[in-house]
Amino acid sequence: MNIKSLVLVFLIVSLSAVCISAQHKFYVPDAEMKSFGGKYGDSALKRLEALLTLMDELSAETEDKKVIKINSFF
Repeated sequence: MNIKSLVLVFLIVSLSAVCISAQHKFYVPDAEMKSFGGKYGDSALKRLEALLTLMDELSAETEDKKVIKINSFF
């Protein structure tokens, strides 16, 4: 299983761990990030952080653009 698949599986399984802060930014609580990094490694952790950043950047975009950008990410 490649890193993209691992990240996708993690995100699906722990979708409830992704939160939105008061500043309307996506994040995963520190304990979950640490657990994820320990389980899947630093490269997967960096990829998750990049995905969260992308999700923040796309918050004001249309749904079509969001889908295209997120699909391109994977």
